[in-house]
Amino acid sequence: MLMTYELSQYPDNELFLPFKLDTDIFAVESRYVSAISNMLLISPLPGTPQYLKGIAKVEGQIIPVIDMRLKMCKEYRPYNDDTQIIMLSLEGVQSGLIVDTLIEGRPVYPEYLDGYVSDRYPGKNHYFKGSIKINGSPAMILDCKKLLMEDEIFDLAQLVS
Repeated sequence: MLMTYELSQYPDNELFLPFKLDTDIFAVESRYVSAISNMLLISPLPGTPQYLKGIAKVEGQIIPVIDMRLKMCKEYRPYNDDTQIIMLSLEGVQSGLIVDTLIEGRPVYPEYLDGYVSDRYPGKNHYFKGSIKINGSPAMILDCKKLLMEDEIFDLAQLVS
C-alpha cells in the first residue's frame, strides 16, 4: 500500500522522517520524501551493486530501490511486515530506500541538531550530514543527494523514469 507523503501537510523544512536499521536510527529530510510504501515486487538488475535490489513499478513509474541495510554494510535480513520503502524525489527523479521500520510513520521535529557525524560506519560517513535526537535517541541524518547521486543510482533513476 502506497501512502502519499504530501509535503504541504508538513511545510517546515526542519522536519525529518526517522527509520531504523537494526537498533540504529537514521533520518531523511522530509522535503525529499514523496511517499511511503510496504514492500513491493522488485525486479533484480544484473551487474549492479548488491545494495541496489533492483527496480519496482510505483504508480506507473519505474524506480530503483536501494536496500539501506546493505548500503550501510549491515547483514542482510529477510524483509517482513515492518519493512518499508521510503520514496525519495531528488531533482524530479524518484528512488526508493528499503528500511527495517519507520519510527513514527510521519515526520518529526528533532529535539537537538548538530554537525556531529559518527565513526560507526567507516567509509560511509560522507553519507551523513549530522545528527539529531528523536525521542531522546540519537539519529544520523542521511545526505540524500550524496546517497543517491553516487554509483550511478541517480543516472539509473533518470534512465528508467
